Amino acid sequence: MPKNIIFKGKYLPSQINEVLKNIDVAVIPSLWEDCSPIVLNELKLSRTPIIGSRIGGIEEAINHGVNGYLFTPGNIVELSGYMKKLIENPLKIRQFMERINFSFNVDNYINQIKEIYSLAYENNRKDK
Repeated sequence: MPKNIIFKGKYLPSQINEVLKNIDVAVIPSLWEDCSPIVLNELKLSRTPIIGSRIGGIEEAINHGVNGYLFTPGNIVELSGYMKKLIENPLKIRQFMERINFSFNVDNYINQIKEIYSLAYENNRKDK
């Protein structure tokens, strides 16, 4: 394994800021749908570039090639190719960091979810 890739393991929630200060790039290799992974929002807030699975909320949060990379879930060849690109061109990491736009408001998110469920409920009532 290359010397510049370090797997740190678990951390406590209270350690998140310290952990994020020491990460150049994060990998989110999800295999299943997740509408808004918490780790994704933490990483974007800290302006950490992400290489993530092209699935669910991850795909919606990363602009491929602009502020991170997306790969097909489970495709380790594709994932390792993007990792290699960043290892060989660390300037790209800085470019991704500058292009990360994070605007997340929990209240807005909850209101959007409420609106979606309300519309689904109303449409279901109309169909009966």
